[in-house]
Amino acid sequence: MKTYYLVAWLLPFAIIAHIIEEFVFPGGFIKWYRDSRPDIAASITKSRHTVINIVYIVLSFIPLLLGPAIQGISWLLALTSIAAVNALFHILGSARTKTYSPGEVTAMFIYLPLTIYINWELLATHAITLDYAGKCFLVGIAYHIWSAYSHRQRAIKFEQYQTANK
Repeated sequence: MKTYYLVAWLLPFAIIAHIIEEFVFPGGFIKWYRDSRPDIAASITKSRHTVINIVYIVLSFIPLLLGPAIQGISWLLALTSIAAVNALFHILGSARTKTYSPGEVTAMFIYLPLTIYINWELLATHAITLDYAGKCFLVGIAYHIWSAYSHRQRAIKFEQYQTANK
C-alpha cells in the first residue's frame, strides 16, 4: 500500500478532530451522553473520557512506528475499527435521542470514510484478506462491548455507594 504512511498519519488527526468536536467545539458530549443514558450517567465522567482519549491518541501512533508490516497494518485496522464502531455509536445514539450527538459529524465524515478507505486499499492491494479485516474489526466491537460493560459496572458500584451512605 503506497499510501500507508499518509493514512496512518491521518488517524491521529482524525481522532483529535473528533475529540475537539466532542469536548471543545461545539462540545457537550458528556452532558449529551449522560442525558441519553441516565442508567449509566454516574459512570460518565470527564476524567474517564480524558484518559481514554489520551490513550487512544497515543495508540494511534503505533501503526506509524511499526510501518506497513502486518503488525502495523493490524494496529491500523484495529484502531480504525474502534473509530468506525464509535461512529455507529454516535449515529445510532443521535437517531435514538433525536438530538445531535457531539462527535457525530467527524464520526460520519472522517471516521467512517477513513476506515472504509483503509480497508478498501488493504484489500485491493492484497495486503490483507477479507477474513483478516473482519477479525480486526472485531477488536472495535469488543472494545465497545467492554466499554458498555465497564460503564454499567461503575454505575452499579456508584449506586451501591450512594445507598450505603444514606
